[in-house]
Amino acid sequence: MPRALIPGVDAEAATVFGRNLVGERLHAYLADESVAQPTSGNEALSPRESEVAGLVADGLTHREIAHRLHTSVRTVDAHLDRIRSKLDVRSGVQIATWITDRDGTPP
Repeated sequence: MPRALIPGVDAEAATVFGRNLVGERLHAYLADESVAQPTSGNEALSPRESEVAGLVADGLTHREIAHRLHTSVRTVDAHLDRIRSKLDVRSGVQIATWITDRDGTPP
């Protein structure tokens, strides 16, 4: 989508997000076809991001999540970067809290 068609705040968020994607994280992002364009605020997570967030809420480590999903730790890290960006949170505890609030049940 051309930048001119994206609202100002969303365009800036998308630009910052894109500039931070390099190397393995860029490849992981491109491999996940279900990921929508980033926007500011509390946008919906992709199905894979919801799965990763749920596993974080269950208390799994990045390595355990990678093993469970048959992927690399770097790919899990890329998913978590996008989750934190989309939810505007900084920690796994905040992700778990968001999951609990969304689902209405403790992780």
